[in-house]
Amino acid sequence: MKLVILLFLNALLVMPVVAGEKSPYKVIILDNTVDASKLGPHQVEKPHRSKDFPSIERRNSDFLKAGIVSDKSEDELDRDLLWISAKHSSLSDLQEKYPKIPKEKLILLMGLVKK
Repeated sequence: MKLVILLFLNALLVMPVVAGEKSPYKVIILDNTVDASKLGPHQVEKPHRSKDFPSIERRNSDFLKAGIVSDKSEDELDRDLLWISAKHSSLSDLQEKYPKIPKEKLILLMGLVKK
């Protein structure tokens, strides 16, 4: 029975895309280097929010200046989230989210990202 339901749902979601209709899915592109033409029939939106997201160079530079060393298990998204959290969160929220990073380094990072 579960297989029948899964096949039915799959048919509902995939058939409009295969038939050339507009996809019900919305894709928001945050990186301007992504080629939107490869996203097919999906609704593509490219908000211009360059000030919200740092370049990799700016982010890494801010981390280096704050003395925050990259952990090998940490991916790029984790680093972006830390940078954005430092820009928009309070010190107490940052300390709660990132207890392994010393308070002094978080304060320094907060100052750097708000420039």
